[in-house]
Amino acid sequence: MRIDTGSYLPIYDQIIKQIQSAIASGVYRPGEMLPSQRALALKLKVNPNTVRRAYEELEREGVVVARQGLGMFVRKGATKRARRREVDALRQQFVHAIRSVASDFETERIEEVFRDALDATRKKTIDKSDDGNPVIR
Repeated sequence: MRIDTGSYLPIYDQIIKQIQSAIASGVYRPGEMLPSQRALALKLKVNPNTVRRAYEELEREGVVVARQGLGMFVRKGATKRARRREVDALRQQFVHAIRSVASDFETERIEEVFRDALDATRKKTIDKSDDGNPVIR
């Protein structure tokens, strides 16, 4: 997990998105404990209150659950919810991008550019994870 201090996204939002992505991809599985707030804050070099805020939001969204005295755990069904949120966010980004150029390009040209960009991304950024599965970075 990395924080981009130059990002327009607040740090707590970056933490939320990265944890949701980790849950969606199976890095964190239902029932598994997340890093403690203090440990994650130290690792990311951020204020512990920032991590607390991110964890509270994830809990409100139903992705994680706090267990008194133990920490934060991934909820059952969180993987599906996290994947759905990722797809929704991606769809919104596509809608925004397409709307910004819709008057300048025909639908076919937009589809062609998208396919070219997707192909280029696949060729350049597919790595293997520790368990040998492909991971797009």
